[in-house]
Amino acid sequence: MEPMVVIASEVAKKVGYEILKAHENRHRIDLGVESKGLDGLVTKIDRYAEELTISLLKESYPKHSFLGEEFGLQEGKGADADWCFVIDPLDGTQNFVHGVPHFCVSIGIQHKGVTEHGVVYDPVRDELFTASRGRGARLNQRRLSVSERTTIAGGLFTTGHPYERMTGETRTSFIRQHFASLAVICEQGGQVRRTGSAALDLCYVAAGRFDGYFEMSIKPWDVCAGELIASEARAVVVDHKGANNAMRTGSVFACNAKLLKPLMQAVIPTWENALA
Repeated sequence: MEPMVVIASEVAKKVGYEILKAHENRHRIDLGVESKGLDGLVTKIDRYAEELTISLLKESYPKHSFLGEEFGLQEGKGADADWCFVIDPLDGTQNFVHGVPHFCVSIGIQHKGVTEHGVVYDPVRDELFTASRGRGARLNQRRLSVSERTTIAGGLFTTGHPYERMTGETRTSFIRQHFASLAVICEQGGQVRRTGSAALDLCYVAAGRFDGYFEMSIKPWDVCAGELIASEARAVVVDHKGANNAMRTGSVFACNAKLLKPLMQAVIPTWENALA
């Protein structure tokens, strides 16, 4: 593996161990659960894990930039500032809060806005997903490849429930459009799962466990690493306009090239005015 991937993997495992330890001892500790309003929940573990991730990465890359869910952008120094670690050290906070053992540490590594490396670690299953641009994707050193399904019928898909948004001063929910998208997949003979971790959803597409993933409202740190891992496993990852711009537009489709058109044709009409 590339040196940056090796270091990011070691950091992800160390942070993942701390999160898993908190998960297993949840009855003894105060998780400090708080609401972030429209952005869901946050815990003391989220904040601690992000601080620990950045601290450990800075031991090797002190002048690089960091973008995280809890503390925002920390700009680096000099030429190294062009490198940015995009991190979500606890993707799947709702699962973690409720004791559901499905969450991960996600570390994407960008250079001048282009994702060059991705690391996603699931501490519950001890599964490490990694990728470097142009070098393929791996799960614990086993090369990954997306499924070859070409129809929605018989397929297994995953998605995420969209958070509410503020439209001007109005709080808007897109739950009706979201459930319409689930209905159309099922009507066409597919099945849908909602796992609660966008990073792992993308990695599961990369591993062929899911045939496709779609979501209308995501954040950059949710998908930075997973997007590259899926792409390097021969998935096509695009937004609702068909562009490689999911991190900016907040919508994402991921599947093999032949399944992309039927998946988008089924889902996008149901989203109506939920898209910008």
